[in-house]
Amino acid sequence: MKEFTGQLKSKINLNYFMISFSIIGFLSALYTTTWLVGLGIFGSLLIVYFTSKLAFKQAENELRKSDHRYAEQHAEIKKLKQIIEENNEFVVMAKDLKMSNELLQEANDELGNIFNKVEEVLFSMDTVNFRIIQVSAACIRVYGYTPIEFISEDDLWLRTIHIDDKQIIEENYKKLHDGKTLVSKYRIIHKDGSIRWIEAKVIPTLGDNGEVIRIDGICNDITQKVQLEINLLEEKRKKQQQITAAVITAQENERSFLGEELHDNINPILATAKLYLECATSDDHKEKQGELIKDSRRFISMAMEEIRILSKTLVPPSLGEIGLVEAISDLRDSIEKVNNIKFITDWQNFNESLLSDKFKLTIYRIVQEQLNNIFKHAKAETIHISLNHTEHSLILSIKDDGVGFDITQKRNGVGIQNMMSRTELFNGKVFVNTAPGQGCELNVIFNAQLELPFMK
Repeated sequence: MKEFTGQLKSKINLNYFMISFSIIGFLSALYTTTWLVGLGIFGSLLIVYFTSKLAFKQAENELRKSDHRYAEQHAEIKKLKQIIEENNEFVVMAKDLKMSNELLQEANDELGNIFNKVEEVLFSMDTVNFRIIQVSAACIRVYGYTPIEFISEDDLWLRTIHIDDKQIIEENYKKLHDGKTLVSKYRIIHKDGSIRWIEAKVIPTLGDNGEVIRIDGICNDITQKVQLEINLLEEKRKKQQQITAAVITAQENERSFLGEELHDNINPILATAKLYLECATSDDHKEKQGELIKDSRRFISMAMEEIRILSKTLVPPSLGEIGLVEAISDLRDSIEKVNNIKFITDWQNFNESLLSDKFKLTIYRIVQEQLNNIFKHAKAETIHISLNHTEHSLILSIKDDGVGFDITQKRNGVGIQNMMSRTELFNGKVFVNTAPGQGCELNVIFNAQLELPFMK
């Protein structure tokens, strides 16, 4: 465009030069030729002038048109450059979008892998049409059905719910209108016909009108957990029955023991005292009346002592007044009087001021029960009794050098069961270490770190 304009300007300058040259030639001719010749020359000059002016006018028009075309072309070029720049931006955006799509697809694939690898069943349900939208592969293990079966059969999820638990689902569905997460437990029928326990946690999505339009949730098979809970409850029930039976047996044994002591020991003594008193009041023994009354008083005192001893074995000592250590010491002393048994005691690391009276009584009864077992079965010569407070526990230990026994064999006695029952009331544990010919060691351990009833 610039080259064309330059050529056009050169032609216009040349015409101006020719006109100027012709005028100079005309003026020169006026002095050298006749006027007629000069007039012809002047006419020629006029023709050249008007022709040049017309050419100049045309050239100016062409120049303006060229400038206009140049401006249009320049504008088109500018638009084209802008389009190219925008196109480049679109190309970059397209590349970024492609990369984002690839990253999104990778994330979706990874999420899909996680979705189908978790052990719990993840699911989403359209509650408007009551159909499963998506469900993880774990449904095969938990329900026995594939994701395709759940998605293609709208009522399959409802059919799997145990008939006795469908009311639970209906009641829980009404609660979802509050928009809160809900956790429920119910039974399902597995594809193989077995009954499974399910724990479901669901999150509702509410529409504009407050209705539940979607449910997202997670289901976990808790059959083993529920079965363990059932077994534990059954075990506790049986244990409670054993404790009750042991208590009843202990009560019956105490009654039998009391009856035997009264019948075989105290009753003969009182009968003898009665006989002596009858003789003292009869006329046949007036000369021995004083001696008979004296003997009667002696027999009555014996009966009173026997009753005191019997009462001491039945009625708990007032441990709040004399203390646990002193009560066990009295028990030890009374046994040593009538049995050839050596006692070794140790309670230097024991502080009974930390214990309640009820707990001290429990320890006393355990000691009393174990000593009774030793006297009946162990044939021991030495008994070690110790009470120790450690940083984390309170330990009662009773050890003998008797005949021992096989702990794996079932025994009909209730002594150990009684001690275990008393120990469990205060969150303790009983450990028995014994074998035939190796004596027996009883350890009762209470956790002193817990806030137990025996702590004041």
